[in-house]
Amino acid sequence: MNQRRQRGQLSPDYPPFLLSIPISIFLSHQTIFIKKISHPDLRIFIVTFLTLLPLVSFGLAKQESLAISENKKYKSVIRIEANSKSNLDYLIGYKYLGSGGNKVFFSKLDNSEIVYVNDNIIKFLVISKNK
Repeated sequence: MNQRRQRGQLSPDYPPFLLSIPISIFLSHQTIFIKKISHPDLRIFIVTFLTLLPLVSFGLAKQESLAISENKKYKSVIRIEANSKSNLDYLIGYKYLGSGGNKVFFSKLDNSEIVYVNDNIIKFLVISKNK
């Protein structure tokens, strides 16, 4: 499935790089960086790395979340069993969104409902990649 961008449409991969250039140049000329890193080439390299890393991380996470939200790329629950007497079978077919802290997050395919379950309740979870 080859998706082509429309003419003049910028790829979502480029904005972090484009945004980091002016920020890096600006920051590399600030006194605090000049005092700490005297060599100009090393200073611009370090400052560019420090500005590019969070921007690229945000951009990639944003792309991934949009793909999951639009059902283009996600993992779905194919089997789940609870430790306790709880019944988690209703989550079969839901999208697996991930975990955070001691919670595991799921969503319906139409994104109308998000469910979280304490991870200590889940005995095992089987997921599969879709698309």
